[in-house]
Amino acid sequence: MRLQHHQQPQHQQQPAGNTSSSST
Repeated sequence: MRLQHHQQPQHQQQPAGNTSSSST
């Protein structure tokens, strides 16, 4: 999801590693 790329405060709670995996 592109929303995660923005790293919003709400998503910031989740681990950064998860965002990288979702990006793929």
